Amino acid sequence: MTTIKELGRFVTPEAVVYKMLSLIDFSLIPEKASVLEPACYDAPFLSGLQKYFPDTWGQLETINALDIDPNVKLPYSLNKAKLIHEDFLLWNTNQRYDLILGNPPYGIPGDSTHYPIPVSADRKKQWKKAISTWQGKYNLYAAFIEKAIKLLKPSGQLIFVVPGTFMFLDEFQLLRRFIAHSGTTNIYYVGKNIFRGQASVSVVFLHFIKSTPNQLTLYDWQDAAGQPRIMQRINDWNGSEVTFTSELTKEFENKSFVRVRDLFTVHISPRTPEIKKALAEKWIFTNPSDNSVPILTSKHLKHGRVAYEINSKYFVNIKDKTRLRKFFDFPRLVVSLGFHDGRLAAAYDHKAYPWMGDVYHLIPQNGGKRNLFSNNGNHLKNLHFEYLSTYLSSYLIGRYINEKYRDFIYHINKQQLMQLPILSEADFNKLRNNHEA
Repeated sequence: MTTIKELGRFVTPEAVVYKMLSLIDFSLIPEKASVLEPACYDAPFLSGLQKYFPDTWGQLETINALDIDPNVKLPYSLNKAKLIHEDFLLWNTNQRYDLILGNPPYGIPGDSTHYPIPVSADRKKQWKKAISTWQGKYNLYAAFIEKAIKLLKPSGQLIFVVPGTFMFLDEFQLLRRFIAHSGTTNIYYVGKNIFRGQASVSVVFLHFIKSTPNQLTLYDWQDAAGQPRIMQRINDWNGSEVTFTSELTKEFENKSFVRVRDLFTVHISPRTPEIKKALAEKWIFTNPSDNSVPILTSKHLKHGRVAYEINSKYFVNIKDKTRLRKFFDFPRLVVSLGFHDGRLAAAYDHKAYPWMGDVYHLIPQNGGKRNLFSNNGNHLKNLHFEYLSTYLSSYLIGRYINEKYRDFIYHINKQQLMQLPILSEADFNKLRNNHEA
């Protein structure tokens, strides 16, 4: 029997349902309107609409609830609603809706040994064919957003509660573009407490109207308490990443004229399968020899230093380390994916060791020179690796990342790392003195 977890289902509290329904622009709901709740379970959104907005409920001519689970049944009070047992992503219907409401499933589908939502390879292939924005390790909630938007009538509204990761992660760039070009988008940040006791995922309310395209408004509505506050409004949104601003993020971005991507290319360390393959081929080994060097991992990476003294599990001959990565032949900056004590760990690996696992490598674009560039005499002239390791490991950069991306990320991805602003040492010291005093 399929479990709730395997369906990617989270129960929406009634208070949250009410907050979401209050976002409806009721002036857009016509007489004889149509409504759909996909992945409905016991249809809390239809029940909430009936309970809290009876006048709108009375305007509804078509009331549909859909769920892939054949065991789902609607409460008796929703006897006007039609229950449809279908796979929403593959559902073929000519019906279009004025209102689509819900809490779509959350999770990456695939082989049950690796992914939280088990699905056959054939079913996943069908989903990919049906969903034009599918990219990389796609999450089901994102596929539901595309499908729902396609089922809206002109001026139709979509209100979903979803994780906020679609706002900026690379695998959702096609989805963002699709949303932007399809209508007007309102995003309400509500945070991690909405599904307390079920999941610690941070979420947003997505209110989409199939009308004027390229309009985006981002709201701060922590815990859906009080009144939402507008954070930014964009009238020409093309699907670019959506992030948050604060006084600190503005200071960083105003004082910086260069980002990590302008100085470095960013590479990830070899992962465990690659190391194990080399181990099977016997050019990586578990005991050191006279001509070997250790392969370091994230446990060796501290704030501002590499802990070379910590024992390593794997070793490689010096002459073979470039078989893993060519850049292992010279010293470089290394940066953690995850956060330790609320900040990144970054250090200068002056011994030029090989690494594996969750560690990024910053390779200077000018061939590894210690002074990265002069920028025609600009004050970044003396920027160096030791300063950068201190800078990237600082609490202030940790704060910048947290305030820009809120609590949606547990580790920094390559794109986010590349976009980090870099300040001169003098400007950074002034900023640190102002904020850490």
